[in-house]
Amino acid sequence: MTPRRIRRLLPSAPETAAAFFRALRGGRWVEASQLATTASLVTFRRRKLKVGRELSRRDAQFGGSVVSIWLHEFYGVRTIGQLRALGPADLLTRWWRARSAGERAIVRDVVGVVGDGPHVAYVVYRASSPASLPARREAPTLRVLTLARAADRWKIDVGQVTSAEVFAIFGPVPKLATPEESRPNKALDPARPPQPRSTARHSERPRRSTPGR
Repeated sequence: MTPRRIRRLLPSAPETAAAFFRALRGGRWVEASQLATTASLVTFRRRKLKVGRELSRRDAQFGGSVVSIWLHEFYGVRTIGQLRALGPADLLTRWWRARSAGERAIVRDVVGVVGDGPHVAYVVYRASSPASLPARREAPTLRVLTLARAADRWKIDVGQVTSAEVFAIFGPVPKLATPEESRPNKALDPARPPQPRSTARHSERPRRSTPGR
């Protein structure tokens, strides 16, 4: 079999994207991670570890357990040390697994593809908000998935699926308040409402009533 014939039998960019979406929909996280580019897996891991370091410093500075709450984003991970020990693919699969219900509810359909030379392709797909989150349900939106070709196989930049799409479907991550910010403001304490300032002058004496003649 000639190399050209072999290339024809390999999945195209749209077929690779569709297989990736089916794997996510079916909860086959390892299979989905195997379709990702090595660079995007490494980048995803580096960004998550950076968030973990920042939250750890926050806890050390202000006290608290924000990082332990954040670690619930990764299935079976309870410490920063355990997170650091994970390889790029394993870290991503645990992230997907922790949000299994949401990922498996998202409907993604390939619409078309635009090639940019022999090694890059942009697959346009339609993403529908999960029915399990009616508060965030919106009309289906078109998004773009970047694929890179290496060794005659197409691989996916998973960073686009794990950042912009998640933000659009699940909403922004709420801002975490520091302990100082979360303390009640005494000036606004409902038990002690602020007293209005008196407009009367202290030097002003009450007028004496003049008896009638």
